[in-house]
Parts: sequence; structure tokens; C-alpha cells
Amino acid sequence: MSRILKSGQLLVLVSSYALLLCMAQRTLADTSQCTFNFNGYTYNLSPLASAGVLSFEDFTGQYLVSVCGNIPSQSNPCLNVREAAAVRMAPGSRYCVKYGDANNMDASIQHDASGDNLMLTYSNGDSCQMQHRVANLVMKCAPSHVPGGIASVQELSSCVHTITIESAYACGTHPLLSAGWLFVLCYVFVLCAYVT
Repeated sequence: MSRILKSGQLLVLVSSYALLLCMAQRTLADTSQCTFNFNGYTYNLSPLASAGVLSFEDFTGQYLVSVCGNIPSQSNPCLNVREAAAVRMAPGSRYCVKYGDANNMDASIQHDASGDNLMLTYSNGDSCQMQHRVANLVMKCAPSHVPGGIASVQELSSCVHTITIESAYACGTHPLLSAGWLFVLCYVFVLCAYVT
């Protein structure tokens, strides 16, 4: 009788754990507007998005970028641009070039020598050579960079700007087991313990 009671207690414990794990995963997927899933990896950029506007300055001007959203009006110093997720402000000026907005955002995986990187593409920027400017935010995994920041800005092709952001939040996480498989394995374990 005590063996059955222990198996029953184990079943309750394991079932409770599996249910909590499942609820935690569902909450993350349902409440986050800045979470992306590719190839079994989850990229949760919500903490980076909540950190505010990222800034980077070089000889061409100051770059301002908002991850997963447009730059809030109270943080936007530009006189001529309001709806933008990525802009460049020329030195000594408050007039900006719009590289794209978050209302036109796509996510993909970019492959390079360092591995797979999440890339957010903001389109619908200012006119540039008969097209619109585009900003590619390449999210590089950098575990020591919390929340993270802009590492570099490059115009690799005409009117397409690559903004590299290094952040701990750009490191994709991969669950070892999904909640479904965890439940199945626990069920088999409890069944085996009960039978023996």
C-alpha cells in the first residue's frame, strides 16, 4: 500500500510540475510582443525593447533605434520624423533620415561566420534612389551585454542599413524537452514505478 501511495504522490508532483511548465511557456508566448521562434529556438527581446531607445554615434551622426516598436515621441529629438523605429540625425542638426518603422517589421534568421542571428527588418524608410530605405537590425548573442546596445552601423548596399546590436537577449534559448514530451516521459515513468 505504501508503494502505491508513493507512486501516487510522485504522479501528483510530476503532473503539477508539467502543468506549471506548460503554463509558463504559454504565458511567455501569449504576453510577449517581442518574442520570435526559429528552428526550435526562442528569442525573447522584450527586456531589450523595454530598455528604451538605443543610441550610437559616429562621424556621420547619431543613430537612434527602438527594438520591436517605434521610437516614443518623448524620446524622439527629430523635428521632421515622427513614426520611426530607426533614424540617423546628422551632426549639429535635429533633422533625421528615417531608416524604417516598426509597423513594417519582419523577422528572419541571418547566417554568418558567427552562427545564426535573429534579424529584424524595418522597411518603409525615407525615399532613396527610387526606393525606400531599409534597416536590418542584426541581433548578435553577447551574454555579457545586458541589456545590450548598438555595436556598429553599416550601409552594405545602397539604401539598406545594417545595424548590429549585441545583447544577452539575442541569445536564443532551446528547450531540452517540450511540455508534451515531458508529460509523456513522466507518465511512462510513473506507470513503470506503479507496475513494479
